[in-house]
Amino acid sequence: MCMETPKTFVIAKLADTIKLVFPITALWYRIDKETKEEYVSYTFAAVGPDNKVYFYQKDICVTADSNAAMIDDVWKAMKERFN
Repeated sequence: MCMETPKTFVIAKLADTIKLVFPITALWYRIDKETKEEYVSYTFAAVGPDNKVYFYQKDICVTADSNAAMIDDVWKAMKERFN
């Protein structure tokens, strides 16, 4: 029986590809300590109406997703946000 690769490792590997395609500065996997929900979080920069650069953090809920489904969810969220 083959064990599934840890989600933290999968997201660490995916981060480089995501950064090549979408304008994000960081991508990581995390678990909320209180709710135990699993998320892939990312940060990106955007220029505000005052011409200052602001950094934002967004979360993608990936609780109960397999690694393949998690990658698909992250990719879809990136396309929705940046395309």
